[in-house]
Amino acid sequence: MTIKVKVLTSFFHKLFGLIDKNHKPPVLLITHFGIHTFFMRYPIDVLLLTRDSEVVDMKHSLKPFSFFFYLPIYSFVVELEDGFIKKNNIKIGDIINLEYQL
Repeated sequence: MTIKVKVLTSFFHKLFGLIDKNHKPPVLLITHFGIHTFFMRYPIDVLLLTRDSEVVDMKHSLKPFSFFFYLPIYSFVVELEDGFIKKNNIKIGDIINLEYQL
């Protein structure tokens, strides 16, 4: 599966992520430990990937004002629209090809 992602690189883009109305899913964050959905108005799906783009964890419908923590050895996080994981039948161990948009 290939997913076109907008890469959020600056501190502020990563901090605000999808809270910023200019950013629409899917977006890629390169960050350690976890993400939050504070101040978001809608749930999102989240994929956690290895450097080789293997899915190692996922979260379905992460609600607003929530946290998603993970092992710091992983750092590639893809935030997706709610329902994307189920709709595309993504499973742990799948390889996701990322097409980057800056």
